[in-house]
Amino acid sequence: MINAATGNIELMLGTGTKGDGPDGEPLSGWGRAALGDTLVTGLGAGDPDGDGFAEVLTQTIHSKVAFINRSGYPSPGWPRQSTDENFRTQSPALALDVDGDHRAEVVALDASGILAAFRADGKVPPGWPLATGAGAVGAAVAADLDQDGHLDIVAPDRAVPERQQGTINGQFETLYAYSLPVAVSDAANSWPMLGGDPGRTFALPPARTATPPPVIAGPLVQGSLMAYPNPARRRPVSFAYKLTEPADVDFTIIDASGHELASFTRPRRLADNLEIWDPGSVPAGLYVARLRFRGAGTSHSEAITLGLLR
Repeated sequence: MINAATGNIELMLGTGTKGDGPDGEPLSGWGRAALGDTLVTGLGAGDPDGDGFAEVLTQTIHSKVAFINRSGYPSPGWPRQSTDENFRTQSPALALDVDGDHRAEVVALDASGILAAFRADGKVPPGWPLATGAGAVGAAVAADLDQDGHLDIVAPDRAVPERQQGTINGQFETLYAYSLPVAVSDAANSWPMLGGDPGRTFALPPARTATPPPVIAGPLVQGSLMAYPNPARRRPVSFAYKLTEPADVDFTIIDASGHELASFTRPRRLADNLEIWDPGSVPAGLYVARLRFRGAGTSHSEAITLGLLR
């Protein structure tokens, strides 16, 4: 569900009878990451980062597009904004393979008339963005319209108030269709329309769900650990990383003289994870964060230098 007060997405465990297990308990990590804007009606689902797990796709009314990982947080560098204009967007995000790389991009139409596509690294595929018209309202849809075996995408234009139709009729209220260089049989299209399917079930069935990778020893995916913002000015520090297997992660923060300021352990999942440390009243300076990743049969340690500004 969406918390109307904060704009946060909150996923709840299924309700059961008392004594049978979880009863409306929030999933770990969800409901804490404020997106800073009101979400457009209509969430989506897909696997833009190709980790084998479905992410939640969002767009805000000011055209900030994101995908939310299993941790309940967006990936580093997200949300991405498709326009600097201040038009109010009402279109939900889709998950489509628009460039034939066998991985879904996040596709969203904003009210500036820009049909944007973002890869998981935030880059824009060649040939994008596409366009409709300023003030565009509605949801895009992808399908093989002409039965040529390739994906097409259709997006609406600006809606015209009835009182203005006599003077500007024919200039707006148009549908724009684009053919994409992607074979439908090869495309990773988990969420091609509002609601995910023609019935608008807002469900992601197994046939459109990514397959999780096999659990392998690691447990840290090399190169995935990062801390941001760094340096941090009066802000909490986020630690983002990917795991190849479930693991316990030990965090230790020490100062330049080697004194321990904070330590905690978090059980984390396979795939993307994020942990936030709030330095509170810790003085400005350089600090070291030591992280130890403990999997079922392996462990790995990393250290990151952190800068704090006041």
